[in-house]
Amino acid sequence: MVTKTKPESTELVPTSVDLTKLPAAIQAAINEMSEQDGEFDPERMILDIMEATSLDDILESTAVHLKDIIGVPFTINSAKLQDSDYDESTLPKYAVIFATLDDGENIVITTGAATVVAQVVKAHMMKGFPWRVSSSLATSSRGYDVVKLRKAPPLD
Repeated sequence: MVTKTKPESTELVPTSVDLTKLPAAIQAAINEMSEQDGEFDPERMILDIMEATSLDDILESTAVHLKDIIGVPFTINSAKLQDSDYDESTLPKYAVIFATLDDGENIVITTGAATVVAQVVKAHMMKGFPWRVSSSLATSSRGYDVVKLRKAPPLD
């Protein structure tokens, strides 16, 4: 996969979304998803890796980044939001997605892609889980990689 660098520009572009300026319903959904108890604990994940006794145990202890499974269909069972420490993020949150692959394997997917975070928040607001999707990657007219969720092909 080729990743383009951000083009040079003197144009001012907002780098972060102020969540307090979003409509109340969206703020409530973001707050609810941020406060959910979930299975994803980054510190626990690191401890699990360090305590692993086999190579298979090491692999079972990791989360997958959405960009690493572009085009792979999966079903979102639930999701939560966590605070992002990434300075260049459009949103101050990233999504932790609890999903199942078509072969039945349960995985944890993380992404800070603003479009995907928005899609997941809206699906949560619509009580849309479980939700069968896939991810796609496109390049914007300005040369940025854009990841988003799309409808997955039907199961065979």
